[in-house]
Amino acid sequence: MSSAAESTEDIKFESNSEHYAATIDAYSRASNRQDVLIDFVRNELPAVGQPAMGNNTQNHGALRVLSVGVGDGDIDINILTKLRQREQRQIQAVIVEPDPKLMGRYKAKIKEPEKVQGIDFEWRQETLEEFQKSPTGQKDDKFHFINFFNTVYYLEDKEKSLRYLYDKLDVGGVLVITVMSGEGGFARFWRYHGQHHDLDPLCDSDDVMKYLENQRIPVSEILDKKCYLNITSCFASPLQELSGDGNLLLDFLTHTLDFTKNSTVEYQDGVMKRLGSDYCSTRDASGQVLLKADNVVFIIRRTNDQIM
Repeated sequence: MSSAAESTEDIKFESNSEHYAATIDAYSRASNRQDVLIDFVRNELPAVGQPAMGNNTQNHGALRVLSVGVGDGDIDINILTKLRQREQRQIQAVIVEPDPKLMGRYKAKIKEPEKVQGIDFEWRQETLEEFQKSPTGQKDDKFHFINFFNTVYYLEDKEKSLRYLYDKLDVGGVLVITVMSGEGGFARFWRYHGQHHDLDPLCDSDDVMKYLENQRIPVSEILDKKCYLNITSCFASPLQELSGDGNLLLDFLTHTLDFTKNSTVEYQDGVMKRLGSDYCSTRDASGQVLLKADNVVFIIRRTNDQIM
């Protein structure tokens, strides 16, 4: 490698919580992913798990939900309220989120009791791996619904963690996993980026399917969701003069702290050429550069004969 800025240490920038949250905010402003997934939650989630969850022998008790890597809670709140409306029973929600700033935002959004009436929260500021090792995570308690939206990227042992989540499902329980499509521009860019940094590509839908097959975890449904990330601001000016969301998006896309300052000019040129290529992006009628960021939804149901 030609410089220290191209080391794997520089790419892992999540430990800078404030900056990481800022890049997530920039991503949310530029992407339609959250709108697409919330639309899925509002219009398709009510049917997910039916009739399996309705036939659950524990239907008379509280519905237990495990939400992993939920960020600031926007999607998760929609999930919990939809489940509450459908099930008409108390919900016990365990929220696992390692980032303190994002968890704080989640808590702030539920200060109005009417928004989450009938939902009891247990907050766990930790990674899924830490939760697995905790007394709570090691209990035999099962969950009726597990939400695992766009979190698999950050797992150290992805296959083992997916197995853990499946084993935590109760009979009739549902696990919903969302991940970027292996055919999307985001995944294609990361394959390029990883090769230049001796990194494995960011986990995508093809990888998740392979992990599930290896663990003999049956998939009930696979849904494709069209998403994009507007990266026009990354091309607004020379990189050395770039500011605002353009800078933050490049940091997010490369997982590099201050990418425009801490990478070589030659590598920056390669990154911008790849991001702007037809291989990764499209352009709309107004010339906006839209990175193809499609998501795949895996729906996994657990029935009696799947309990091992």
